[in-house]
Amino acid sequence: MRLLDQLLDQALAAIPARHHDRVVVFGSAPMVFAGLKPDVTFDLDLFVDGETYQALLAHGFVESSDERGCPRIMVAAAVEVVRTWPGVTFEDVFAASAPAKGSRGFRLASLEHVLAFKTISPRDKDQREADVVRRALAVRGGRRGR
Repeated sequence: MRLLDQLLDQALAAIPARHHDRVVVFGSAPMVFAGLKPDVTFDLDLFVDGETYQALLAHGFVESSDERGCPRIMVAAAVEVVRTWPGVTFEDVFAASAPAKGSRGFRLASLEHVLAFKTISPRDKDQREADVVRRALAVRGGRRGR
């Protein structure tokens, strides 16, 4: 079983079902669903709106900060929920997202939004992944033009 599948199962169990429809899988996980990488490296990033974030806090989850100092909620050991993401807004990401086979009903961020974040990230891993996404989008765009 892939790490991503295990983390999605943990998220599904930890987040109250009434909030599942406002959760978007972000970070590198959409690349796994698109077949651009075999699995996530070590965690699952989930993006939610402010109302859902506050509801999770009210449910008893605790807010901390990531390595950049950005607020987050860890709903499981390697499942991180954030309400802000560099380079994108929740509303735009949500509007372009959709559930996919295997996503446990959670919506997946579009590769375009994944690229928007990875392009501005200073991490080498994200820059390498941005190149992979950029190439995949170019191929996909080339197929549409035929």
